[in-house]
Amino acid sequence: MTQRLSQQQVRDLIVDAPRRVVGARASAAPGPVHVAAAAVYLAFVGLVAGLFLRLDLALPMLTFAGLLVAGLGFAAAWTRRQVASRGSNAAWAALGMTGMEL
Repeated sequence: MTQRLSQQQVRDLIVDAPRRVVGARASAAPGPVHVAAAAVYLAFVGLVAGLFLRLDLALPMLTFAGLLVAGLGFAAAWTRRQVASRGSNAAWAALGMTGMEL
């Protein structure tokens, strides 16, 4: 069942909530493991395309492979980028303290 909470109870829940840990953005696996996983994904797409060698499946397989490369490439670029500041955004901090009126 649902229960109605007062604003003070909600604030207490927010204060007691676990905080986000700022740290590494990538998993702890080494880089070659990620490259090997991407190669296995692309090999699977190639295997499926080779086994079902039909012209009408060429475009979907190329699209899927392209999306796979784009998604994994974006993730790799995201983890390698340099962050200018590790400080928090003041607007988000204020929102976390005051909450949002609905």
